[in-house]
This record gives sequence, C-alpha cells and structure tokens, in this order.
Amino acid sequence: MKPLQLMITCLMLCPSFILQASQIKGGEEITITEPTTGNLYIAGEDLTINAKINGDLVAAGGKIIVNDSLMDDALLAAGEIKISGVAKDDIRLAAGKVIIKNNVHGDLVIGGGDIEITDEVTIFGDLIVGGGSVKFSGLVKGITKIYGGEIEFKGIATQEIEMKGGNIDISGEFWEKSSIAANRLMVHSLAKIKEDITYYSEEGEVDFGNVLQNGASATFASDLKPAFGKFDKATFRKGLLGMAVIRFLSVALLISLTILLFYRFFERTPDYLAANYLNNVGIGFLYVIAVPVLAIFSLVSVIGMPVGIILAVLYLFTLALGHVFAAVMGAYWYEDMQQKNWSKGKLILVAIGIWAVLKIVGFLPVVGWLVAILVAFLGFGTMYQTIRNKPEVADIVEG
Repeated sequence: MKPLQLMITCLMLCPSFILQASQIKGGEEITITEPTTGNLYIAGEDLTINAKINGDLVAAGGKIIVNDSLMDDALLAAGEIKISGVAKDDIRLAAGKVIIKNNVHGDLVIGGGDIEITDEVTIFGDLIVGGGSVKFSGLVKGITKIYGGEIEFKGIATQEIEMKGGNIDISGEFWEKSSIAANRLMVHSLAKIKEDITYYSEEGEVDFGNVLQNGASATFASDLKPAFGKFDKATFRKGLLGMAVIRFLSVALLISLTILLFYRFFERTPDYLAANYLNNVGIGFLYVIAVPVLAIFSLVSVIGMPVGIILAVLYLFTLALGHVFAAVMGAYWYEDMQQKNWSKGKLILVAIGIWAVLKIVGFLPVVGWLVAILVAFLGFGTMYQTIRNKPEVADIVEG
C-alpha cells in the first residue's frame, strides 16, 4: 500500500466507527419528518427539523429551523438558526442570526451576529453568548456571560452574571452578584438588582435609583476598564476554545457548501489526484509562487490593475481554503479507492475528518509543516489538472 493511501486509510478509521451508528443526510433542502434514533449529521442549504431527534444533532447549512425536540447535544452552524423545539441537553451554535424560542435544559453557547432569546425560554444550565447584537428576555438558572456590541437584557439571571459590551441596556433582574463593563450603560426603572453590582461605564457613574433592592450596592470600578484588553489565562483559554469551535463549525459549513455546490467538479478529481502525485505537487508549487508575482506586475500598471486585483483576490481566497479543498478531494479519492457510492452527507463527514487530522498533523514541528505544505500543493495541482482537462462551467457547478 502506498504511503499516502495508508495515511488516508488510517485517518478514516475513527470516522468509520462514528458513521456506523449515525444517520447522515446531505442535499440542498432537507426536512426531517420522522423521529430519529442515534446521532444525526446533516448538511444543506435549507434544513428543517419537524420530528424528535433522539441523539446528537450536528448540522451545517444556510438556514436551520428546529421545530421539534432535541434530546441530546446539538452543534449547529448556519447563516440563520431558529430553534422552537425544546432542547434536553447542551446546544452550541454559530450563525449570522440566531433565535431561541424554547427551553434549553443544558448549557447554551452561541457565537453570532444578531442573537435573540425570547421570554418563553428557560435555560437550566449556563448561558455564554458573544455577538454583535444580543437581546435576552428569558430566564437563566446557571451562570450568565454575555459579550456583544449591543446588549439588551430584559430577562432574569438567577446566578452570577457578567456582561461586557459597547452599549448595554438593562431592564431585567439580577439575583446574584454581577459585573458589567460597557462604553454606555443604561439602567431602566423596571430593572431589579438584588445583590451587589460592580460596573464600569465610559460615560462615568450611573444612577441606579430604586432598582437596587435588599440592601444591594452599586460600585463604580475603574479597574474594570482594562479588562477589555487585560490578559487573563482563564479567559484566554475560554476564548481560544470558543474560537476553535467557531473555526471548526465554519470549516464544516465551507466543506458542506463546497461539496453541495461543486459536486460534479470534485467527483472528477480522483482521476487526476492519483495520476501523478509529483507532477501535481510541482504545479501547485508554481501556482503558489507565480500567481502573486503576476498579480504584482499587473498592479503596477494602470491597464493591468483590474486584472491584478482579481488575481490577488482569487489567490488569497484559494490559499485560505487550500486545506478545505484538499480534504474534499481526499474524501472523493478515498470513496473511489473503496469503490463506493457515498451520499453527499457521508462525503461531507469524511472530508471534515480528513481536514481535522490534517490540522492536528500540521501542529507537528517541521514534519507537520512540510506535510501541510505538500498537501496544499497537491490540492492546487489536482484542481488545475481537473479544470484543464474539462473546464466546462456546466460540469463544474452541479445544476
């Protein structure tokens, strides 16, 4: 068995065990209408859950709507996510827009643009949210941590709460000690603060008036200001973990979209991937070296500037997605080697597994870096050979 074939085979051992006990679905539009047993992995443009999921749910898509119960953990990444069904365990979400309209019996972790948690919601675990705009009107029974540009808090936090943001607007209830740091802090008369609060606002001290109850005090703490940029190991670790989760979900979404939109193109790549490894690596090397040089020469002339800009954008785009493309090609090549006819969902899961292992290998000094570079070169070279041998647009994008 050739070294590369052996490596890919080893990489597939772990995902293969997972696949045996899971349901995998892929397509542009998927609707789940029957209760599931076991874990469910789905990817597509529009995903709708109308039945109980009796296992973990992992999904990536353009839009995800959950109308029924999630009985175990959920890990979702999409442009828009709306959850109206009850969640019996932890939920991890990454999306441009998120709406939560039912109870979460575990922890809820969200990273996104616009985030709304309505007043019907009770979160029985911890709430950790980071977003551009955050609106919370529910009840949290665990610890609450909210970070955002615009934060509107109308709900109830029964345990410790921490907020950091640009503009923070409070009209809800704090039952335990709280800490707030903001550029602008607004506290409405409807708010109820039942324990001591420590706060910082760029606009200076805030009049809490009658919102302080049970002998609670409000203390302006200027030392909270450096907290925006102060290095803290625990916070750093949490932030690093959060970024890793968001990174993984983003890659899962990119891989899903790549396979769903360019299925016809990538299913041809195994023919050229296996044809001549060294030749493809050489072509990939020339691509990485030559294209930026050509872009620079184009940019220095007025006539060639538009071409140079296009080349630079395309180059940076493909360079950033080099390992994503390589993982997708690896999944198709492994499918071809096994003489299987996998669904798109299974191809997506295998590609995610290959990408994850490539990233882990890439952390190894020298050897890992060399493998990462060679894999990227091989991917670029294979894509070039595939395009050169059959460049028709109708065959590149699946209709």
